[in-house]
Amino acid sequence: MTRKKVLFVALASVMLATSCSQEENGFASSSSNSKQISIYPSVNYSRAVETSIDNLQDFYVTAFQEGEANYMAGVKYSKSGDGYGTDAGTFFWPADDSNLHFYAYAPAKPGKEGYTFDITSTTQKMENFSPNDAAVDQQDFVYAFAKGNKTGNADDGIAIDFKHALSEITISAKNTNTAYTIEVSGVKLGGIKNKGTFTFPSYNGDGTDASWTQDSQTGDYTTSLTEAVTLGSDVTDFSAKGNVPFMLIPQKMQPKDKAIDGTYFALLIKAKYGEKVMYNDWAYIAIDNDWQMGKRYNYTLDFSN
Repeated sequence: MTRKKVLFVALASVMLATSCSQEENGFASSSSNSKQISIYPSVNYSRAVETSIDNLQDFYVTAFQEGEANYMAGVKYSKSGDGYGTDAGTFFWPADDSNLHFYAYAPAKPGKEGYTFDITSTTQKMENFSPNDAAVDQQDFVYAFAKGNKTGNADDGIAIDFKHALSEITISAKNTNTAYTIEVSGVKLGGIKNKGTFTFPSYNGDGTDASWTQDSQTGDYTTSLTEAVTLGSDVTDFSAKGNVPFMLIPQKMQPKDKAIDGTYFALLIKAKYGEKVMYNDWAYIAIDNDWQMGKRYNYTLDFSN
């Protein structure tokens, strides 16, 4: 997630026969001064498994004026051809030129059931979020914040730049020692804080103050590889063997002297000396890092010694 590739795609609302939402929200406009809101999304990305503008199928937008009720509330935009559209109606910039504050996110269901989105002019949070248990089911949750008004954005639209809210974890291994063999059939991350609240950027800031608050509960994430792998001198990336990258809540690791008592990696290994099996169980290694939002962490475990 460290390299940035940005692609702007025009997005226009799908016109509907009615426009009652404009009247109800105080944004009625005459034909001479109405200016439709157009949104241009972009996504920071560097790997195919992450959300990109190419695989972003849907995203959801909420917008409000300071201190006012939501003007747009979880409006779904879907990919259509080379752009995006919504069937929720047509939205116009406030005629009084006041700012609209836009919050967007994807996907609609980023984790296990139980999370809630609360995005209004007073609160901008996703609460009680937990990643899915299996790495293959974990989602790359992305978010965006922007603000604009009729004068500054009616002609060129409003650009929203999606950022990655989670940390991406990949695990690899190697063994250059030919005296014994190491066969790997499973990968596990343990002692990981697995529930938290994501706070979107504040609407009166510069968009850089998004944050996580983790609950104290922890859990394990385990993947069985699609096939056992015998390590060699070349690094084996287990992502290509069914252990797609983990997408987890950013957090500071809590290592312990006994790895299994804190945060750890574990590989399910069979160590053989010739034909004799010397070890056939999980091998644990303590983790001592500070995972941050939007960053990818690549770990390579070396069994050579």
